Amino acid sequence: MKVVAVLYPDDHPEHHPDVVASAARGLDLADRLSAAGHELVTTSDTGEQLDHELADAEVLITTPFWPVYLDDDRMAKAHHLSLVITAGVGSDHIDADAATARGISVTEVTGSNVVSVAEHNVLQILALVRNFVPAHRQVAEGRWDVADATQEAHDLEGKTVGILGLGAIGARTALRLKAFDVTILYYARHRRSPAEEATLGVRYARLDELVRTSDVICAATPLTSDTGALFDADRLATMKPGSWLVNTARGAIADADAVREACESGQLGGVRRRHLVPPARAGRPPLAGHAAPRPDRPLLRHDGGGAGPHRGRGAGDPRRTPGRGAPARRLRRRRTAGVNPPCGRPERAAATGLGRPHRGRLRRWPRVW
Repeated sequence: MKVVAVLYPDDHPEHHPDVVASAARGLDLADRLSAAGHELVTTSDTGEQLDHELADAEVLITTPFWPVYLDDDRMAKAHHLSLVITAGVGSDHIDADAATARGISVTEVTGSNVVSVAEHNVLQILALVRNFVPAHRQVAEGRWDVADATQEAHDLEGKTVGILGLGAIGARTALRLKAFDVTILYYARHRRSPAEEATLGVRYARLDELVRTSDVICAATPLTSDTGALFDADRLATMKPGSWLVNTARGAIADADAVREACESGQLGGVRRRHLVPPARAGRPPLAGHAAPRPDRPLLRHDGGGAGPHRGRGAGDPRRTPGRGAPARRLRRRRTAGVNPPCGRPERAAATGLGRPHRGRLRRWPRVW
């Protein structure tokens, strides 16, 4: 069996011993697959070279942070492809309907990044509210203007934080925010039980109420037909003037032009968003629902949380990387149910959604968010 893994480049893997999700390391799968009689090919190319490798591949491993945009045309050229593994969470870079029609299984390493992204959400909220990055930039430029640095700095305590989506990531984000003495609202398709809400310290609100009353909004939802461009100009206009938007889920959840205009007008006090694709991906058209990359990235001027590559999953932590066994298990058992790792106390396991069985085979986008 031929397995192709498309991963980000790392020219100096010897300097990054804990980072296994690079093309140089190949998720540390090569020896295990070779011992079982399989072939592993790793690459960072997402164009013609990848198409050549996929022509006789049975398995494709991709990631949300160096994605392969797998549409029907590309699947048609991969005649033997039967399994696609997303080494992470979020498979919106794959045309699910086309995969279903062609009998290709699409799986994710569910739960692999929930701690990392939840901590990253809190980091970005604090960076925005405290005006951290502009203040740091001021000092780095050799200035010392305390008044300018503190004008837009605020305490998080006493604020209202709205979380859009309360899955494993949203729930863990809420748990971490409880310590800051904030009011936490959430909106999700399915309301949590009273016991879960009490454990997480959250209160359910309709989407319009959450948007209207929150000082900070944190998007923790998958990208679906319902959430694409959810934060357009009309919805942004209903937010509190000067409020903050944190979107570390999928960039297309917020309309980039509308967000930029809201920042320039002062309607938004700042934004932290996931950047859509790495620069090397700019040459290939994205799937429907994904905004095209903008080389000038005008939103960086308003990104008070600090810009960076898609790294919130904690790639440097060897205990939580998707490469530690999970893709190998997917290769050994194509259709299986698994159990996510526990997260401590039983009530927290139930509230955060970790500890419940999950399917190893995805045919449709997850509908709970």
